[in-house]
Parts: sequence; C-alpha cells; structure tokens
Amino acid sequence: MKEIGTTKHRCRDRSNRNMSWLWFSCLALLFLLPRVSFAQSHLWQYRPFRANDTDHSGGDHICDLRRDSNADGKPDRLGDYVTVWGSVIVEPSTFETGDRLFWIREGRCGILVHGAPEHLRLGDSVMVRGRVELPDDGYIFPETGLAGLGDITLERGGPTVLCGTGDQAPLPISPEEYAARPLDYGGNLVTLVRPLQVVRTSMAGGDEFAWASCGGDSLIVYVDRDACRPIVANRCYMVTGVVIGIVMPSGSVTHPSWCIAPRDPMDVVEVGCSAACRALSWGRLKTEYGR
Repeated sequence: MKEIGTTKHRCRDRSNRNMSWLWFSCLALLFLLPRVSFAQSHLWQYRPFRANDTDHSGGDHICDLRRDSNADGKPDRLGDYVTVWGSVIVEPSTFETGDRLFWIREGRCGILVHGAPEHLRLGDSVMVRGRVELPDDGYIFPETGLAGLGDITLERGGPTVLCGTGDQAPLPISPEEYAARPLDYGGNLVTLVRPLQVVRTSMAGGDEFAWASCGGDSLIVYVDRDACRPIVANRCYMVTGVVIGIVMPSGSVTHPSWCIAPRDPMDVVEVGCSAACRALSWGRLKTEYGR
C-alpha cells in the first residue's frame, strides 16, 4: 500500500509539472504574438494600469500611432487603445476655452489629445491613455466651427497623469524642409529658422489663413485671432506653431491641408523682408488654393 501511495504522489507531481509547463508555454506564445493581434490588443485594453508596469505602461510611441504603412490615409493603429508619454506643447484653452484640447510631443512626433477639461502647463510631462481616432466631421476649434480636423487624435479614456517636466522646445526646421514634407511634422511644435514672406491672407469666421511660397512649394499659417495677432500680406514673419491638418474653409481646397498654428502673439514676429521664402505671383498658387 505504501508503494501504491508513493506512485500516486509521483504521478500527481508529474501532472502538476506538466500543467505548469503547459501554462508557461501558452503565456510565452501569447507574448510572442504580434502586438496588433486580437488577443494582445484585448489584454492591453482592459487590464488596469499599474505604476510598476514595465512592459506596456509606456510602450506605445506617438510616432507609431501616426504610421500609415499602406498609405490609405488611416493610421495603422486606428481604433487601438494605447498608453503614451509626452510633453505638453500646446496648453488646454489655447484655441478654445473648454480646456479640452491639448497637444503632446514625444521626440519628433506629436498628437492632439481631447476629452474632459484639463489644467496643464507647457512642458508638463504626462501619461495619457486613450483611443486613436480620426474625427468624423468634427471641429478642431468648436467655438468657431471654422476648420474641420484632418489629423489623428487621441481620445482620452481616463485621467491624464502628471509625471514631471519634459521638453517643450519647438523643433527648428527650415521653411524648405517643412514645405516639402509637412506631414513629417504633423502634431509637433516647430519653429521656422528663416522668415516667411506672406503672399496672401484670407479671413474666415473671424480667423485668418496666410499663404507663403517657398520655391516651388507653399505653406499655410492658421491664425486664431483669440490666440495670435493678425498677419499682413507682403510682410515677413518668423513663425512658431503646432502643425495641424485641417479642412480649409469653403471656397478653398476641400481636402485636409497642413498648417502651422501659432499659439500666442510671441509665436509670430514681424521682421525685415530678407526672407528665404519669397513671394511668387498669386497666379502660381491659386490653382491649388484659390477661390
């Protein structure tokens, strides 16, 4: 009888070891799956955040959220629930008084965050959890109803966690670099290292669009009159602002265009007209941007 009991005990131990290896193998297989797999996306979406998480709490990068590998106009991570870290580069209430819109930046990539009101300052380092979205006929500045947003956003799914102080300095780039590839700077804060000479301005809904040419390319500055001073045609300016994709007002192009949006009067400084980007005739530009 003693030998039978010993045999049963050994069988139970062997069975427990087999079950342990089975559970370990299943977990290992799960973590080897691509991060966009159905299983992992649901695990990441619904598990609670813990301060000591090291595998996912800061694992999503804003640059990854902006990636569109098949060039269909939609980010690969559209609809995903993600966690990102970033520094505040545009404070809430900069373009609207509801404190619901702010931009964060991580490295060379930035994104608009929206949801409930927040009280944040420039340079605050924050952790945000939310869902990657493309707006449907929504407005980037709901108080004006002027320009529909044409860039990805992050809809917050919980409180924004303040984590310290980060980098709020704008990215210095030449006007030529920006005009050639504005999409590369979407959602980021940039400062043009040389002045722009404005070709034309257009008022819409109390706000202003200013066009400047840069060689064979052109760029647009969006001036929110509540945030920034007016820009005058045929004058030159040093410009800093957040790069946003917006649908232009009626009478211009209908597809989203990239604009630099200054945040306050200090972001637009008038200078002498020795601009690197000088004016072309309006006829060169109105095919694309004219009424």
